[in-house]
Amino acid sequence: MGLTEARIDAGCYEYESDASFTEAEKWAPRYADQMFLDATKIDAAFYNELKKHYSEPQIMELGAFIAFHYGMQMFMRSIGAAAPKNLG
Repeated sequence: MGLTEARIDAGCYEYESDASFTEAEKWAPRYADQMFLDATKIDAAFYNELKKHYSEPQIMELGAFIAFHYGMQMFMRSIGAAAPKNLG
């Protein structure tokens, strides 16, 4: 299953209501959203839900990936790099 632009857009914006995403596929962007919006809400209950779909090593890898990319965005803003224009 290759990724299409529509699938990527749905994963960024509409994953909660898109029936084509499995629960596991929905938990990855939920994790990313929560890390960005309010990481203090990522508690034991949140991790227990993640563990229903991912192993602990997978959760650590996903968290590191999210943190790296969020940090890269912060760095790019700090040097005045412009955000990409919406190509849609």
